[in-house]
Parts: sequence; structure tokens; C-alpha cells
Amino acid sequence: MTTASGDERSNILVDVRGLSKNYPLPRSVGDVLGRRQAAIQAVSDVDLQIATGETVGLIGESGSGKSTLARVMLRLVPPTAGSVRFDGTDLLALRPAQLRRIRARMGVVLQNPYGAVNRRRPVRAIVAEPLLAHRVGTKRERGPRVQAALEMAGLPSGFADRFPAELSGGQLQRVGIARALVLSPQFVVADEPTASLDVSIRAQIINLFADLKAQLGLAMLFISHDLATVSYLADRVAVMYLGRIVESGPAAALERSPLHPYTQALIASIPRPDPAQRSAVPPRGQIPSPLSPPPGCPYHPRCPLAMSVCRSRRPPLEEKASGHLAACHAVPAARVVP
Repeated sequence: MTTASGDERSNILVDVRGLSKNYPLPRSVGDVLGRRQAAIQAVSDVDLQIATGETVGLIGESGSGKSTLARVMLRLVPPTAGSVRFDGTDLLALRPAQLRRIRARMGVVLQNPYGAVNRRRPVRAIVAEPLLAHRVGTKRERGPRVQAALEMAGLPSGFADRFPAELSGGQLQRVGIARALVLSPQFVVADEPTASLDVSIRAQIINLFADLKAQLGLAMLFISHDLATVSYLADRVAVMYLGRIVESGPAAALERSPLHPYTQALIASIPRPDPAQRSAVPPRGQIPSPLSPPPGCPYHPRCPLAMSVCRSRRPPLEEKASGHLAACHAVPAARVVP
């Protein structure tokens, strides 16, 4: 289980238990594959807790299930199994009107700022969309809220009347952040918000999230494939592989002493300017298909530490050190040393 630690355990805002999401394939595809009930296992039995004011980073390769997990947590898509509680309320048991009220306390920042907005509308209308959707305030009252959200996102007042075509990618992502903040949410999901930006702009957006976290006390799920970025911003980090959490712990501990071979491979793949610091342990092979995950430990086909037990028995996600969990039969007996 990926849990908060210390005093945060009594202040859990988002509580995910046993969450799974499968996407059944059409029968014609199943017939081709020789299976009557073929399904893509996008998320499998995930536990995740986020405390009030805490940022949890979620990392993994493309196709590991990170975005699907976030969408199911927000109940944008229904789960196959499991539960999601927000501030003690079971989201999966809510009727549409009740869910709408809860969603007003959540915000989402998407990966592609260009595809996340209506380019025919000015910035002020884009940022005001959540206010209109949740029927918050009058037209006169919405203007100051939009302006305040833009200022929090680092955009001066003149940007309210501009159109998306007049903005850079970084500026447009700030518009998306302002839209996520305009309802003063308690919880924000940032789904790879820097992935489509130039390297020179990414640091600015990361620093903006860090400032917002400090100023507003937001709880955040920050999704990325870059451990270095997540470690800078997050209090805790969860590593996802083929739909499952395989390691989680305090960000500093996980970056300094990763336990799972997959996490170690991700760290080894981080580009480093100093050749002496570069590791000779890159990730091996490709992530398997979620349509047919390997038996036992899902990472064993790529793992340099794989043993016979890894091929037959799935390791539980359990505490290996104080607040540090891993799903690996070889931990703590052996580690890959970069």
C-alpha cells in the first residue's frame, strides 16, 4: 500500500483501495487472440493515499497506467474493482449531482495545453469554464476570480483578453493551471504537465507548482515519466509498472536508495552531464503488453535479478524500510548497484 506517513495518516484526503481498470476488447479481437474474454489490464489492484497538502509523484514508462489511474480516481471513467474516497466520501457511490459538488473541490491540468482548450475562446472564457459548469458566482463575480487565478498562475492581467493562438506553450499551460485553480480546489491532478513543453520552460512550470503547493496547501498527484522532476516537487513518489505500484516511499529516500530494480533502471536512465556519473544499467527490453501480462512478477522478463520465484509468484507491495515499500522478492537481499 502506498501510504502517507507520520501525522499525515490521520489527515488522508484521497484514499484509493484495490483499484483496478480493465478494458474489454471486442469479441472479434478476442477470437483472433484465441481468447473469448480478452481485456487490457490498465490498472491492477492499486492502493494509494494522499494527505491534505501532500504531493505524491507518480512515475513510470508510457503505457504503465498512470493516466488511467488518475482518470479512475477522479471518476472520469468507472473502475472495474476497488474504491476511491475523497475526504471520507465514496466517489463510486455518488449520484451525478453529488459527484458534481465533490468535483468542484478538484482540479486537473492536462499534458497537452494546445488540445486542452477551445482555441476560438479568449483566455478569460477558458479559465471561467469551471465556474460556469458548477454555477459559481454571477458574471460580475467571476471576473475577479478569473483574474486572481491567472495571477496565481503567473500571467498578468493583459492575458485575459488574448486567444490561445497568441500564446506560447508555456503560457498556455499556465492558462490550464489557472483554470484548474479557479474553483479553489483542495486536490489537483497534474498529468505530465511539462511533457509537451520546451526544456527551458519546464523548470518554470515545475517551480510554479512548487510555489502553488507552498502558498495554497494543495494536495497533488503529479504524474510524470521523469523521476528527477518528480523528486524535486513531491513529498512521496510511487513507481508504476504495467498497471501496478511496484515501489513507493519518501521522494528523497527513493531517489537516493531505490529498492526495486525497475526504479533503479529508471534512475540509471536519467541523463547526466558528467560521464563519470552515468550508469551502465539502462532499462532492458520493452514493457510487456497489458493485454497479456507476464505471470508472477510483471517485471521479471526485464529484471537482472529475476529468480524462479519471480516467474511464478507475484511479490506483494510491502514495507522494506521505514515508510519505504517495494514489490520485489529480491529486496532487501540484493540490489542493482548503478
